[in-house]
Amino acid sequence: MKWTTILRVLLGALIPVCALLSPGGLAQAQTVKHGDVEVGQRGLAGDRASSKFQEYRQLPTGLFLNRLHLDLGDGNDNRYLHLRATRVAQEDQRVLLSLGLYGRARLDLEWDQTPHLLSATGRTLFAQSPSGVFAMPLQTRQDLNKLVTTDTNPGQGGVQPDLNALGNLINGTARGVDLSTQRKTGKASLRYTPAQEWDVRVQYSIEDRSGAKPLGANFGFNLAELPEPVDYRTQEFKISSEYADRRWDARFDYSASAFNNSVDAMIWDNPFVTANAVGSPSRGRLGIFPDNTAQNVAFSGAVNLPQATRLATTVSYGWRRQNAPFLPFTINSAVAALPTYPALPATSLNGAVNTLLTNVSLTSRPARNLSLNGRYRYYDYDNRTPSLLFTKYIGYDNQLSGDARRSLPIAYTRQNAGLDLGYQFVKGASLKLGYGWENWDRTHRDARKVDEKAFQTALNLTPADWLALRTSYTRSARKTHEYDAEEHVAHETFPQGESGLGQHPDLRKFDMASRDRDRVEGMAQVTPVDALSFSASVGYANDDFVESAYGLRGDRNGNVSFDVSYSPTERFTLFAGYTWEDYKYQQKSRQRTPASGSNPANDKPANDWLSDMGDGVNTVIAGLSGALIPRKIDLDVDYSVSKSKGTIQTRTPGKPDIVTTAQNYPDTHSRLHQAAATLRYHLSASVVPRFEYRYERYSSDYFYRTNLSPFMGAVDASTTSAAFLGATQPDYRAHIVSFVIGYTF
Repeated sequence: MKWTTILRVLLGALIPVCALLSPGGLAQAQTVKHGDVEVGQRGLAGDRASSKFQEYRQLPTGLFLNRLHLDLGDGNDNRYLHLRATRVAQEDQRVLLSLGLYGRARLDLEWDQTPHLLSATGRTLFAQSPSGVFAMPLQTRQDLNKLVTTDTNPGQGGVQPDLNALGNLINGTARGVDLSTQRKTGKASLRYTPAQEWDVRVQYSIEDRSGAKPLGANFGFNLAELPEPVDYRTQEFKISSEYADRRWDARFDYSASAFNNSVDAMIWDNPFVTANAVGSPSRGRLGIFPDNTAQNVAFSGAVNLPQATRLATTVSYGWRRQNAPFLPFTINSAVAALPTYPALPATSLNGAVNTLLTNVSLTSRPARNLSLNGRYRYYDYDNRTPSLLFTKYIGYDNQLSGDARRSLPIAYTRQNAGLDLGYQFVKGASLKLGYGWENWDRTHRDARKVDEKAFQTALNLTPADWLALRTSYTRSARKTHEYDAEEHVAHETFPQGESGLGQHPDLRKFDMASRDRDRVEGMAQVTPVDALSFSASVGYANDDFVESAYGLRGDRNGNVSFDVSYSPTERFTLFAGYTWEDYKYQQKSRQRTPASGSNPANDKPANDWLSDMGDGVNTVIAGLSGALIPRKIDLDVDYSVSKSKGTIQTRTPGKPDIVTTAQNYPDTHSRLHQAAATLRYHLSASVVPRFEYRYERYSSDYFYRTNLSPFMGAVDASTTSAAFLGATQPDYRAHIVSFVIGYTF
């Protein structure tokens, strides 16, 4: 459907709504019913330069409009207008305007903004044009080329460049760059109810994303980290119609979306090379997200049957298209001039994916204390994109490879079925038994057929009004049939049957590998008296990849949490909570040399290595809320701290005879402290000023982000011919003080 047609449909649908709202003039009939506004003054102090401080928000100093609510209606409470605005005129503002006629029509106009500050320390050597071209001064590139090719220590193997001179030139030339994105979404939604049983909805939305995010651009032997331009627009149109009465209902849905990227490709200078040559490009080029469209149509319905039974079904069909022109193999003119330079197998992808979804569910209560729930789901991802054979390819704009590569239209069918039986054997006690089945049928993946069966039992107990207990246990087993570890690689990387696959034949990918899973969950809610309530939950899951000699072999995670609330008087409430989360993973691999020609692979078990990884998070919250003087002065105080730790412990159980990359990595840590206090003074029923103080402190220790700068050659010699952005998220400590006046009318 063309977008001009969509807009005509939307505008046409607005006509009857406007007619409903306009008799007598909506504005003339309106009277103010309710509203409130909050205006404040904010001050900031502390070390808050880190992007982490305002990662998804904006906290401007000075005067700000925090909230504006307005409700209008006519004297008969038929027509209405609602306005909701928060953080007005800020980068994270949201505005919603709703107007309508109760029971007949409603129009919503919404505007929403979401910022994302990725880093405030980014610096780049490049100047960017709007079309996605990143250029450097020729003199700077010539100076860098001379430095990386001049050997300052001929007595040592390889070229030993002057690291100090390189660092001074790169760090001194790099300039600040904005690494942030901004999402702006506008939405218009119309709901029209011509009859009590009939509902029609139309919606149009447009979302723009702009800014820049870090991207690593590789030449094979050196790299340049770039601020990838973000300039996306996504438009979406939806229409639905539903009819429902006491016995049955039916619904139709249609949706269409279009994604447009104003930058088709990125082109950048090689900071260390100034002239094209085979194996040494002076520029790089990379295609980024292409334009694409998607449409979907769905029919759903439900009917009530005898014996308290209801049958519901949904059938949905969608189609996705992408046909952006292919870029040439390379921007390197020296490679493109070779007599063996290949032609593209097609001018564009002609990408086409069709999807089919079917859902069927049956719920029944054949007896007062017995319930049944059956379900079936079928999803087919039919990838009709042509499979293209690239007889040769050029990696990193570097040089021509004689190997062939084939694009694979990966597709799959997924089926799910389940049956649950619930039985209430006494009042306040019920038991649930469940069975589930899942089947995957994939193409161009290592395992074509995968089945999983799951059994579940759950017990709910409410022996008293003040006590509720719930527990459940699930056991599932996933079985892979005829796993071929090299099928995908062979089809894609060696389509003509070459040997020398580097992948270990016993490696199993975790999303297709056979797996046994056990999951236990429990929950308790206790309210012995009205003033005291307590809740706790616990969970544990263990995944055992029973047939994976290599790859992910185990995945265990657990969590414990509790919350308590106590009101010693009607004026005060105290609360506290704690959450513990723990995740453990185990994987096994082998340092090996693939087969090459007549030389077999080095497949000695002594070259195996094991890795144990873990992530843990502890969170504590506490606070109080109450009235210092009833109906006059209120006080809210809360504090929270969250600590996380990550570990990677790697070892070689044998005595390897080739160099292994297995090593232990430093532990990672992060902490976030937050404390807040709010004091409200009820000056009158309509005027409530308040004083707010907030303290935040964030600290982290991530070895891979420590001391990042545009030049890292002094830290790692392998990055001598590289230019980074130096994008970090430093620690911060901030004090936020606000004075806000709220007025209700």
